[in-house]
Amino acid sequence: MGKLQALDLLTRVFIPRAGVTHAGAEGEIGSVCAAIEELDLEGNPLGGWPDVLSIASELPKLSWLGLNDLRLDPLDALPANFARGLGGLRALCLNGTGMPWAQLQLIAGGLPELEELHFNGNGVSSLAPVATAPGGALPLSRLVTLFIEDNELSSWDEVSHLQNLEKLQVPRRRRHH
Repeated sequence: MGKLQALDLLTRVFIPRAGVTHAGAEGEIGSVCAAIEELDLEGNPLGGWPDVLSIASELPKLSWLGLNDLRLDPLDALPANFARGLGGLRALCLNGTGMPWAQLQLIAGGLPELEELHFNGNGVSSLAPVATAPGGALPLSRLVTLFIEDNELSSWDEVSHLQNLEKLQVPRRRRHH
């Protein structure tokens, strides 16, 4: 019982490429380790958004989620449980997912607390807002940090689409001694 009790103290869980294929029985994760704040599921062969949402919805303190190298089927609309599972995220890693920028914008509409986004290596060539965005604005109003390296942006003009992200900051360069 001592080992099981220790799981409820976990706040950071990193299980990249661990062969996780599904969420497990409903309530199982939350009953054992609901204190998780940071979860890295990179490269696991999960069944897609339903499994991600099932896992995240059992973690009420989740604020950082790593989904790098996961293949997530495109969504036409946000599922009903999206806000419950991911609405409190402050950081999301979607590197190497192949997700289009338009799909990210749909998802970002359900992430009102998002401050940090890692979106590297997704083959994105345009950062333009989707045509349906109100006022032509990107739905990332709280974003402070954005990583978009290793995409296929062909022009600096694409970066101008980020101008309405008023909280976006340029990190200070570290000095090397």
